[in-house]
Amino acid sequence: MPGYCATARYSGSAGLFPQEDGQPEEADVQEMPYESQFMSLSAAAMTGIVQPLTMCFWGTVGDQNVRILLDSGSTHTFVSKEIAARCAGIQPLAVPLSVRVANGQLLHCSYQIPQAVWSIQNCQFISDLKVLQLSNYDMILGLDWLAAHSPMETNWGQKWIQFQHEGRVVQLVSILPKLCELSCSYVQLRILLKLISPHGPLKFMS
Repeated sequence: MPGYCATARYSGSAGLFPQEDGQPEEADVQEMPYESQFMSLSAAAMTGIVQPLTMCFWGTVGDQNVRILLDSGSTHTFVSKEIAARCAGIQPLAVPLSVRVANGQLLHCSYQIPQAVWSIQNCQFISDLKVLQLSNYDMILGLDWLAAHSPMETNWGQKWIQFQHEGRVVQLVSILPKLCELSCSYVQLRILLKLISPHGPLKFMS
């Protein structure tokens, strides 16, 4: 909501509960292995519309530039099939998984990239990325990533997160919401170039 600025703190694998007075609250919830729970994807991840409890970043996966959504409404960290196809180390899952979208749609996840190297703002991370059909973002950072980097100070109003990483304090600042909505993912850029020049000399790098 306009003017809303809450600072919250993640603790453990729980979500955050921003209070209206802006004071951080720590969640004390028993941790469970993420793979034993359902997988879900929020409406923000599918529509591309910036929501209050999301942030958007430019980053890289390997040598590819990607648009990344930090999304407290998605359970796992996902990467688009198009980006994954250009990465080394993609592996089939022992058991394919279903991902429920907020609108009730079911998506299927059959592959992952274990220990993928990626970065935001010159800060490098290593994560297991589940491969999923995405259109509005190239990568989704979900609750599994948030839990792995807890405790974490999060300001959804000013759009930044701060946490300890490899022995130092890291602060990642989101793209402004309007710029995030105006930017496009790898998939959207391919479609745009195809519309501009379906038979001409313009070709996107493959």
